Amino acid sequence: MFQQRLARWQEVKKTHPKAEEPQPLSVVSELAAETVGFSITLSGSHDTLRVKLFCGRKPHATNGQWDAAAGTVAWSKELSSRRPLPVVCFAAWTEPDEAFQRARFGRVLLADVPLMQYVTWYRALRSDERTEWDRFVAGLAPGPKLAADVKAFRFSTDPKVDPAKTETKASLADTPRELILDGLKAKGDVMPKDAT
Repeated sequence: MFQQRLARWQEVKKTHPKAEEPQPLSVVSELAAETVGFSITLSGSHDTLRVKLFCGRKPHATNGQWDAAAGTVAWSKELSSRRPLPVVCFAAWTEPDEAFQRARFGRVLLADVPLMQYVTWYRALRSDERTEWDRFVAGLAPGPKLAADVKAFRFSTDPKVDPAKTETKASLADTPRELILDGLKAKGDVMPKDAT
């Protein structure tokens, strides 16, 4: 590929003596772009950074351009010689485990931003807390008891609830509980009176 460009340049140079000689790095950059969707176009007076990310789902946050037909987010930025890299390109999206959620909730309840919030919460747990939460979630099943079971869960390390008091103590499970119950409400499931 580089040899072809070099031969073409030698022909062009005969009529355009100032034609820029091809650089091996530009060929490598283009091959990388074809492989992973990232390229830097070197053009002498300025550089252009082009990045294409094949993510398949629309990001819920990005500073790029979403192309639904291609399932990609793309960025194109002209780089000034006065501005050094890095240029920040970001995209955040979620991929729900549909089979897992259907088995526990009867449908997909957590996607997009709520799923991101859930995963952020989950990744912050200690390993013993993850084990306890995973055991609880594995026992969930779709049906009339689902909302009540989610509402009732408390970690073993949570402050104990005094049934004589109406005040509810905070629980480490408040975040996922709210996300799951909100998902159930959004789908029109019957909720226990005290689940709101």
